[in-house]
Amino acid sequence: MLKRQWILAGVALILGTSLLVEIYLDTRYPETTITVTLPELQLDQEHVYSFQREGQRVGTHSYTVTGREGTVASTRYTMVSTTDITYKDERLLLHAEYVFDHLYRPLSYELNATVEDKQTRIQAAFTQGDAVVTVVSDGDAAEHTEEVPEGALLIENQMPGYWEILFQSTALTP
Repeated sequence: MLKRQWILAGVALILGTSLLVEIYLDTRYPETTITVTLPELQLDQEHVYSFQREGQRVGTHSYTVTGREGTVASTRYTMVSTTDITYKDERLLLHAEYVFDHLYRPLSYELNATVEDKQTRIQAAFTQGDAVVTVVSDGDAAEHTEEVPEGALLIENQMPGYWEILFQSTALTP
């Protein structure tokens, strides 16, 4: 009986501590909304970034907004990007196409990744409230559907071009 009380006390202590941490973080770092308004995007203008490792250039990332179609409220943009990195005789080549609307919400995304001679393709289609992602690698395919909450801002997390447009599209305040 005494052992059970200690276990219950330990569980209560863990839950209480977790709750206090959550309350502290919510007051210290409150959730805010981001309003995205795309700047006037220059079509067919290439932007290039260099990747450095130990003071040496090991690769580049470039992106170009290659297309714009539709009316103001239904404008679709297409961004094509390439990342090419070679380090210690290993090469990574990424080619992506990202289609997004006037609020920077994704409509479709495709990434072709080549590492040495192995190729992987990732495709994502976004519909109202869902993202359907298909991954094909070594002849094997997997598909996953994920719910996307209303108002979510989805962006490519590792490529500077996507971040550049996001930073030009919103005013970030502390």
